[in-house]
Formats: sequence, structure tokens, C-alpha cells
Amino acid sequence: EGMSSGSDDCSDFSEGEIEERVEKLYKELKEKNVFTGSSDGFLRCPYCLGRKKQDYKYKDLLQHATGVGNSNKRLKETAKHRALAKFLQLDFVEKPGPSITPSFPRSAPSSKRFKKDAEEERFVWPWMGIVVNIQAKGKDGKHFATASRLKEEFAWFNPVRAYPLWDYKGFRGTAILEFNKEWSGYHAANSFERSFQVDHHGKKEWIEFQGHGSRMYGWMAREDDYNSVDRCIREHLRKHGDLRTVTELEDEEKRKKDILVDGLKEQIDLKNKDLESSGMRLKEVTYVLEQTKASLEEKESDMARLMDQYNE
Repeated sequence: EGMSSGSDDCSDFSEGEIEERVEKLYKELKEKNVFTGSSDGFLRCPYCLGRKKQDYKYKDLLQHATGVGNSNKRLKETAKHRALAKFLQLDFVEKPGPSITPSFPRSAPSSKRFKKDAEEERFVWPWMGIVVNIQAKGKDGKHFATASRLKEEFAWFNPVRAYPLWDYKGFRGTAILEFNKEWSGYHAANSFERSFQVDHHGKKEWIEFQGHGSRMYGWMAREDDYNSVDRCIREHLRKHGDLRTVTELEDEEKRKKDILVDGLKEQIDLKNKDLESSGMRLKEVTYVLEQTKASLEEKESDMARLMDQYNE
């Protein structure tokens, strides 16, 4: 594993250190193809073998990986499950046919295309998700149109806020989920979107089909949502976010790091100058002390000669 035996709490590591571990584990997943699926088409978490819950549908496994990956558990568990969530999103392929068996190829030619498309797309930032066709009450009879109920419903994806949308007619059956601003928030929002897509309840289906039934549809908020004809969605997104591309955010993060590094360098230079200045002052004081000492010694010598002459 190569992990240190010291503190393994996620709070002890920066987001960059965690992402570095995630990237390494993600590459291992692709290269070794260690993912295991059962014969009946269910999937198994390669990091939780032997645990009580063994078999997952794709959506449930993605929720499991995202939930553990966004939790504040031990670094090893968090990094492994974030890598698994990334692997599921970028490398998952369904084999067509009456019995759908997920397969996970060693190479993922779609990964570069996905990254390129994501870089060019303009997302609402902070990362947000849109949920539509929400029924007023769930199967348990609890009212859905509350922030706490919505956060509970989508707890797997760790949203930081939930906003049910209302107008003068009442609850619109629509809600906005806000994820954290870090890259972990981007992956959580992406997993949220993917969980709807695999069930054919994403934005594409919401637009194409008229009979939506009673199930919810969801997707990650983008530029077209920011300019939506739906006034409630448009006004909320514009009030709480703005449009960014992945590239812009990466560049901004780099600029901030460069500014921080430049600031630290400037502080070090000032400290060095202070030390140099202090060293010069020390030399000056030492020189004055030496001159004073020499002058005193000369006066003592003169006084001694005078005393000798007086005694004679």
C-alpha cells in the first residue's frame, strides 16, 4: 500500500495530496482491471470484499463509492473509493443485450474525450445539480419540499446545501443542490448526474419524453441552465453562482498557488535582507566596541606612565 502508519485522518492532508493518491489508485484500477462482477450482472466493490454488502447495481455502487469518497473517513478508504467513483464514471461500459453485464476495459479511450469536453463546457460554479419532477411527498409520506429532506435523499453525494424552489403557486417540484467548490465537489456533482443517466432519467430524457411519470430526473447545472427559460432555475443559478470551465478553474487555482509562492519568496527575501542588515549593524557595533576598548587601553597605558613619572 505504501501508506504511512501515522495519522490517516483526511483532515491531516491537503486536497492536493488526496487527489494525488486518488490518481495513483485510479491508474492501478485501469491497469490491473481488479474490478469484480458477479455472474448475475451485479458488481462488487474491490475494496470492501468480505463485508456484509457484496452485490451492487451500477447506480448503488457509484453511490457507495461517492459516499465513502466524500466522507471524512481514513485517507486510505477515502482515496480508494474516490478512485473507484472516477473509474466507474470514465471507464464503465455496458454490453448490449437482454442481460446487461457491466464490463470494465483495461484502457479507456473515452477518458481524454471526457476531459476535453469537460474543459470546454461551462458549468455553474460552485458546482450545482438540478432535480426536477419531485413529488410533493415521498413514499414514506414525508414532505420532499424541504432542504433537510432533499439533503437526506441525496446524502450519498454530500451536497453542502439544498434549495427547493417555490413561487407564488407553491412548490415547483424542482430543487437545486449545491456541492463544495473543491474538485471533490466536481466529482460528487458528476456522480450525481451519472446516477440519473444510468437509469435513463437524465436531462436528455427529461427534454425528450413527455410522460415523465413520478420519478425524479437530475443533472449537473451548465450554461444552458444558467440561461434557462425556467425563471426560478435561471434566477437561482445566477444569484448563487457563475459560469466557469474546468480549464479556467485550473488556471485560477494555479494563479493562486503562484501568488502564494511569490508571496512566500518575497517574505523570505525580506527576512534575508533583515538578517543581512542585522549582520551589518552587528559588525558596526563590534567595530565601535573594539575601537572603544582600544581607546580605553591606550588611556590606561598613558595613566600608568604618568603615575610612574609622578612616583619618581
